[in-house]
Amino acid sequence: MIRVDVEINLSASEPDLRVNDGLDLSFEDEFILCTCRRTRKVVGRVANEQLKALQQSPTEAVIRTLKKAEGVATHAVIRLTCRPQPVPSAVLPVRIPEADEEALRVSSQLHNSHLQHLGASPEMQSILKDSRLQQTIRMIDTAPKPEVALSAAMRSPDFESFCNKVLQTLQVQAR
Repeated sequence: MIRVDVEINLSASEPDLRVNDGLDLSFEDEFILCTCRRTRKVVGRVANEQLKALQQSPTEAVIRTLKKAEGVATHAVIRLTCRPQPVPSAVLPVRIPEADEEALRVSSQLHNSHLQHLGASPEMQSILKDSRLQQTIRMIDTAPKPEVALSAAMRSPDFESFCNKVLQTLQVQAR
């Protein structure tokens, strides 16, 4: 288990926040949005660069301390925790351009032979050295809702290019 404390600016003055309030995390492109579970209010956000020490996406968050100005909380230190996740079989959405609307999203399970083929590809080895790509993949893999995190990641041209390269590499293997 990995834990890191991060200071955040609160979105607005939050008189209702308390130490030990749990936070729900929503993964966006450049940051993680923090919402108080008790009040259901967005309290702030954590930039992705603040999470380098975690080496994967956090699974839990709690308010550790509050800094107040004139009796109102303006900053919080939150503890982010990453728990090791079992590695599931990879599932990628595959787009089929010629198909009708209902068939546009087809899930295909990747087997070990597919993953070995990807791992053996010098081009894939080179692409996977990119630390931002590694962080994005970890964020998807450890997200509470991986399909939401994947949809957000697909808005990045670099990640979309990576996914297309994976599909191309697997299509070459299938031939």
